[in-house]
Amino acid sequence: MPDGLYERDVLAWGEQQAELLRRLASGERLNAAVDWPNVIEEVQEVGLSELRACQSLLEQALAYLLKLYALPQSRAEPTGVTRSGHFCTTPNAGSPLPCGDGSVSTGCTRTRLPGGVPPRMMPVSPSLPFRPRVR
Repeated sequence: MPDGLYERDVLAWGEQQAELLRRLASGERLNAAVDWPNVIEEVQEVGLSELRACQSLLEQALAYLLKLYALPQSRAEPTGVTRSGHFCTTPNAGSPLPCGDGSVSTGCTRTRLPGGVPPRMMPVSPSLPFRPRVR
């Protein structure tokens, strides 16, 4: 938009654009133009942000599972991770997970496993909920 509201106050800009889109969707002809380039950019960024958040949670879950599997005698909680199991719940557990980006190696490095590689056999599956064994 020529007035630069997007650069000055993105919250006010978002509210303004949402109102314009609601009016446009209801069939009203608008004198004010929707800021399409920035609307498109923001919609795309929301999707990418959600994807990054999901990837981060999956990396945390993998690091936690590797620590639990490799060091079962240690019951100390890893920083920022709980045993609630919610990291292992996905809306579509049957869908393939992106793992070609080094996430597994990164998780192994963060857990300080010898050699930086995951164990050959993990006690969990992406399609099964994780339930830690209590001893």
